Amino acid sequence: MAKRLIAFADEHPEQALAWRIVDDEGRVESGGECVIEDLPRMGGGAVVLVLPGDRVSVQRAVLTARNDKQLRAAAPFAIEDDVATDLDDVHIALGPVDSVGAKRALHVVATEYLDMWLNAFEGSGFTIMDVSADHALLPNSDNIAQVLALPQRWIASADQWSGSVDRHLGQDVLEAVLASVQPDAETEAGPDMEMLEVGDAFDYLAARTIDKHVSLLQGAYQRRNASEGAAMDWRRWRLPGALVAACGLFAIAGTAFEGAALRQKSDEARAQTETIFREAFPQVSRVVNPRAQLRTQLAGREGGASEFLELSSMLAGAVEDNEGVDVQAMRYDRGQSELQVSIAFKSYGDLTQLKDRIIASGGAVQEGGSRQSGDLRLGEITVTQP
Repeated sequence: MAKRLIAFADEHPEQALAWRIVDDEGRVESGGECVIEDLPRMGGGAVVLVLPGDRVSVQRAVLTARNDKQLRAAAPFAIEDDVATDLDDVHIALGPVDSVGAKRALHVVATEYLDMWLNAFEGSGFTIMDVSADHALLPNSDNIAQVLALPQRWIASADQWSGSVDRHLGQDVLEAVLASVQPDAETEAGPDMEMLEVGDAFDYLAARTIDKHVSLLQGAYQRRNASEGAAMDWRRWRLPGALVAACGLFAIAGTAFEGAALRQKSDEARAQTETIFREAFPQVSRVVNPRAQLRTQLAGREGGASEFLELSSMLAGAVEDNEGVDVQAMRYDRGQSELQVSIAFKSYGDLTQLKDRIIASGGAVQEGGSRQSGDLRLGEITVTQP
């Protein structure tokens, strides 16, 4: 059964932080408190990061756009009067629209704070699979606010909004905040709310990470979560051509060998095939027939094998001998017939070279956002047929 490590951020990465390990059904198996370097390693260092809710505010605004890219572009202008800091210093993640269908939740976090935690984990060899605010993990109802009491804060959610209120301010302030986000639910006794009774707050929130919630890893911070089945983590592979190589190995492994030496080669090929398959599709817990399972992964969830391999081959050729670019993850969108790629690059010259090579091989490239992370920039590109 798959397990995931949940880490709860605090003020600074050098401090000890709470952690939990949960299975894929949300059961907490273990937990504790330690510094990042001493955290247990699960799934090759994959970790889900939960930020304290007082570091992530949620604004609601009316946005009209045809796609997420346009929504992200419009979001800062919609909330510029409600955010105290410079909009260039914050990252905005798109949330859902409220029950009336008028206002969209926008999760706002300081890029300096988010980068500090991402760099701390990545610098210690961890792979961040998801980031969210603790209040974003609460159940959300259109009619009643859900409130969880933490030692210093209340976290609450209501009608696609969520947030944090300092307990020292008193319950009157909490009720006033909830009344402002769900005015139709207010009664003579105050806003309609439910205080959640849980044993351990960290256990409860860790278990909630398996449910749908707003992830902060959007836009320039987007990551492909290999555990979700549609993504493939390529951090241990220099080229996405590893999957192309796997297909070649499948052909070898499917050949009838005779004699002890040839049988040994066949066994080695099958073992190498299984290794590559597990690296490409870590969400598959049991590998019985990697050749057949690869066909299922490509033709089923990942789209047509020929389209995927053609686009990934273009990418492999473009990355080859380009020491300034590393492919970190990629995902094939069958509906759009496009290969979405997360990359790390040293300079914009390296990125330009990558794009030029893809175009020269017959592909088309659309560049997404990027952000600085140490000496590298992390960004997104989309590879398609012209």
